[in-house]
Parts: sequence; structure tokens; C-alpha cells
Amino acid sequence: MLLKLISTILTFELLLLFAPIIGRANVTSLTTPDKFKNMVLIPAGTFRTGSDTTFAKIAPAQDIYLDSFYIDKHEVTQDQFSDVMNSNPSKFRGLNLPVNAVSWEEADQYCQKINKRLPREMEWEKAARAGSSTRFYWGNKFEGHFAWVSENSDGSPHPVGLKSPNSFGLHDMIGNVWEWVADWYDDNYYQKMPDSNPGGPSKGEYKVVRGGSWDTILPLLGAAYRTRAHPTVQFAFFGFRCAADPEQ
Repeated sequence: MLLKLISTILTFELLLLFAPIIGRANVTSLTTPDKFKNMVLIPAGTFRTGSDTTFAKIAPAQDIYLDSFYIDKHEVTQDQFSDVMNSNPSKFRGLNLPVNAVSWEEADQYCQKINKRLPREMEWEKAARAGSSTRFYWGNKFEGHFAWVSENSDGSPHPVGLKSPNSFGLHDMIGNVWEWVADWYDDNYYQKMPDSNPGGPSKGEYKVVRGGSWDTILPLLGAAYRTRAHPTVQFAFFGFRCAADPEQ
């Protein structure tokens, strides 16, 4: 059983590394008067990131300070994405389904077009944890009413917002689709990142994805779990949500 689990994890990691699919769009910024609508303000302060008891790439657990930021309450839907980008790359189609099979580049372009940005990795984790210190934002044992994952999804993503939110009011921070974040990936970043507003490595080959998806097995789920993918890949279990800085 252990060997099978290890094999599954390694296969997943290799899939993310070696399947680039190229697709582009030009970036043109749009002004959105109510850009904070359907976003949640995450207050400034310190939270505890990482873990001392699981994968080395999320160790050590440590306290990180972040300025306040906004983050989308839901994953970006196909209706929202196609309205801005005039295209829909999704394999699984539905207006209120999260956009899926979307590359990091397309996700970044979408957020820029509506005067937002992708969340930084530590912003994503603080938003997901919502003040918790457990494996999931609801506790240490999986509970199906919070997340769509491999054991309850019937093999596809679901409309956003159907599962219970975390204490910040954010839905689907675990499961439904993996979420691209802004940061480049570095296996050893947790051992050297600053303790105030870390912005991630300055360069890299892969981008970080967070949160797991409708296709993810339980050992690969949790608020702290992180993995990587080439920014051009377009997997059916990849999506995103946007973040924004408060206006001064």
C-alpha cells in the first residue's frame, strides 16, 4: 500500500513537470469600478505557514507577516473568464464551473485585464488557513462537505461555492481545481524566505499550484501542501482565483 501511494505521488509530480502546452493571449488592462465585489479582505498580521511533520518542501513551520490584501471569494468561473478573454480553454464546460485547463500565463493575463493579480503563495495559504493551524481549515480529518476531491467528485469539477466556506468566507480553497499562484517554485524556499511579505523566488522554471482538485487523493491535500507545474501546462484540474491590493 505504501509503495502504491509513493508511486501515485511521484507519477503526479512527473505529470506536472513534463507536459507543457502552449497557448497565449495579449494583455490589455481593463478598469473595473467594482473590482472588490465578491472579494474578501484578508487583514494584515502574522500567520503560521508550513509544517514540521510532512514533506520537506513545506518545512519548517514558521510565522510570516503579510500586509492586508483582497482575494476572490470563489474560483474564477468560465462565465467570468470568457467574458474578459473571449475564449474558454476548459475541458469540463459549464458557465458556473471553475475555468479549467487554463495555463498560468492565461490566469495571469485574466487577472491583469481586470486590474487584479494572482495571489502570492503566502497570501494564498493565509487565506486558505483562515486562522487555523490544522491540516485542513476545518480540522485534521477530511470532511466532504468542505471540498470536492477524488473520493466525492465523480470525476469532474463542480460549480463554485457549493461547499462550505472557511472562516474567511472563501469557498473551494481545498479541492475542485488546483489554483495557480504568482510565485516561482523552489523546493527549498521555506528554509530561506523572509518573515515579512515574502514575494517568492525571483526566477524559476515552474510555478506553484495550491489546494488540490476534484482529481486529488487525500495524501496530497491540505492547506500547507504545495507542488509545481510549468506555466504553460493546461491540465483539466488547474484553475485559479485573483487577488488585489487595497486601494490607498
